[in-house]
Amino acid sequence: MAADASLFVTNYKEYNDILKLFVLRRRIQEKVWIENDLLPRLRDVFTHEYSTQKSEFKVLAVGSNVGSFDCLLIKALFSHAKELMQGKKVIYTVVEPNKAAIEEFKHSASLKDIDFQNVSFNWVNKSVQEFLEAEESERFDLIHFAHVFYYIDNEEEILKSSYDKLLASPGCMFIVTGIEGDSIWIKLIESFKAKIPSLYLKQSSTNVLLSEICKRNTWSYDIFDAKVNLEVTEIFNASDPVGIAVLKFLFRTTEDPREKFGKELMSEILEFFERMSWEEMKDGKKCLFVNEGDGILLVYK
Repeated sequence: MAADASLFVTNYKEYNDILKLFVLRRRIQEKVWIENDLLPRLRDVFTHEYSTQKSEFKVLAVGSNVGSFDCLLIKALFSHAKELMQGKKVIYTVVEPNKAAIEEFKHSASLKDIDFQNVSFNWVNKSVQEFLEAEESERFDLIHFAHVFYYIDNEEEILKSSYDKLLASPGCMFIVTGIEGDSIWIKLIESFKAKIPSLYLKQSSTNVLLSEICKRNTWSYDIFDAKVNLEVTEIFNASDPVGIAVLKFLFRTTEDPREKFGKELMSEILEFFERMSWEEMKDGKKCLFVNEGDGILLVYK
């Protein structure tokens, strides 16, 4: 397994700065599918009879980085699954190899509203492999891997160990990954992999293909696709910091892509985004969007 989810950087702070600007482009839409698609499925797992018998609700978050997704999930649990959370202490264990990211997550959690006062965090500065090798007894009601499996080589081993060793019964494990079909990631790879080798992204990391692991192990599972459109308006402005960050993340580089790739290739890249994008009004302005999308696999025990 890769040592961390950044893959293309050696400076964790650089990666965190790029990532924070990138995730802002998709935060609202992630919030929608967490509340409308994920939480109803979780409520079905943790029935009223089950939830009233437990005083704690234990969550394991793997590869959380700066905690952007986790903050949305925690808010959703308390706002859209009140019957599940009522009267419970939430124990939230974060496994993240990027120490600088953990510190940022800690800071964000300390600034949040009253929901976060009901959460007790455990911070584990390890890779998931190291955590699995060390952890022996604790069981978690909910385990999630949000945008982590692109960087994991031994998917089935990690999922089997997590299911057998860490997931409580009843419990749920979910993976947020890519989708099949016409996403910007797939199109980028198809169009530029010959010219930009760093674009390599494991094609096995989609919810449909990962569900084959569930079939082989006879696990109960569910999959769904979540619409997430990525705004790319700023990438056409050479000096816009958000546009630069989006390009850096998409092309896995900490250098300004305009300097790294040169004028001719950069012109091809911008033409590609023009072809792939469509216009929508946002805050009274015309903005450009491309199809990104999240694929979600849920595994039940």
